Amino acid sequence: MESNKFLVLNEEFLKDKDIRDLSKSAFHILIDLLFLSFEWHHKQFFRTPKQLYQYLNVNKMTLNRAFKELTGFGINIEYRKKRY
Repeated sequence: MESNKFLVLNEEFLKDKDIRDLSKSAFHILIDLLFLSFEWHHKQFFRTPKQLYQYLNVNKMTLNRAFKELTGFGINIEYRKKRY
């Protein structure tokens, strides 16, 4: 039996001006990354670029644009040794 996992975001987060100003793609990537972090119990998680693109359903250019937007929130995503 498959277990369901939920990421709960409070209303204050969703109504935050900076969050609302994110582009649609950056917002969706943020939510996916928050879920990944939640799923890994907020430890670092590592994925190859191809795995990350597939998981987020984006291409390299979209992901890089989102990363630039998200760094303002203190979310640092590093690419080292061919892994994120």
